[in-house]
Amino acid sequence: MQNSLKTNGYTNRKLALIFNVSHTTVNSYFSQGTEFDFMHYVEALRLYEPKDVNFRRESLLNTFDCLSPNNERLGLEVLNMYGEFELQKTLVSKIKNSTETTKNARLNKKISEIYQLLALRNEGFINKYEFFKEVDEFRKARKISTAELKIVSDFALIYSHLDFNDHKMVLEYTKQLIPYIQKIRKNTLKKSYMLRAKEMIATSSHHANDLGKSREICFEIINDPSNIYICMKALAYCILGETYIIEDYAMSKYYFEEGISILENPTNRKSAVRKKAIENTLNFLKIYWKKDLENMDPTDKAEKAFLYIVTNRKAEAILLLDELENKNNGLSPMQKYYKGLATGDKKYFEESLQDFERLGDYFYSRLPREQLK
Repeated sequence: MQNSLKTNGYTNRKLALIFNVSHTTVNSYFSQGTEFDFMHYVEALRLYEPKDVNFRRESLLNTFDCLSPNNERLGLEVLNMYGEFELQKTLVSKIKNSTETTKNARLNKKISEIYQLLALRNEGFINKYEFFKEVDEFRKARKISTAELKIVSDFALIYSHLDFNDHKMVLEYTKQLIPYIQKIRKNTLKKSYMLRAKEMIATSSHHANDLGKSREICFEIINDPSNIYICMKALAYCILGETYIIEDYAMSKYYFEEGISILENPTNRKSAVRKKAIENTLNFLKIYWKKDLENMDPTDKAEKAFLYIVTNRKAEAILLLDELENKNNGLSPMQKYYKGLATGDKKYFEESLQDFERLGDYFYSRLPREQLK
């Protein structure tokens, strides 16, 4: 691998710049048998075989039996962030079946349980209510004895609040977590945790209508040369697009399309789902601004109702919204906004506004507030 990387211009010194380590560290990876940092190995494989994801997966799989405890924890984090859940499951199984009884082995078994839950959430195998219940039970039943375990379990709780669109709690808990992240000694693990935190601050700041802060953090995520997570960069573009969605059609569309373009060829389900979510948000933008509607066919039922509203098919929109209300025992704040548009009944705008503000979503609360003027 080293010779091929050099041939393609990736000398040890250049790799050191990419990994943000000394060139002697990179030298030791190749010449002294030093264990690769898991994140650095993932990036080296990507540079070595950028088009062969199956080769990269197989290469990572072959390292699992000889990972140090620290690299096991980093491996769980990196695989989860990449969305490589099959590889993550294999690593979790290896950790849980280990007969080691050291402090590190016990810690890794606890942490692997959280990553298992995060994967189930991301893959859609458990709903938001089940995920919250499992996370809550884990936190009550386990002694949170290390900073790493606290950070990972707190992120699980933060994601649960995000699932319920409680942006106030997302922002509050994430800010409380940052001092613990800053104390993590392993730089690549600290980096990944901090990127998670930035992602949460960017999205919650957007919903809090602190658009300057949200955009600043998004650009930090996108322009960070050590950020190896393509899905996260795509989401940062999506958040940027959302910050302009009400005021600047062209700018918003540009950022959504940038996010979609870097996920042009999804390599796993997480990236495919992320791409689809950005495409749905782009559809919302076009419907809101009444642009390029001729060939649009949203797959999301609420967005389809919105399309029907702006194309003067309000009776059909009401039917779809009634179906959603019956299925989910209520409507989301955005769906109430749609129902207000469809029916002309201002009570839906009032309820939408109240619900948005209760959840700390002062950005999208602008929509029903505008209708109540």
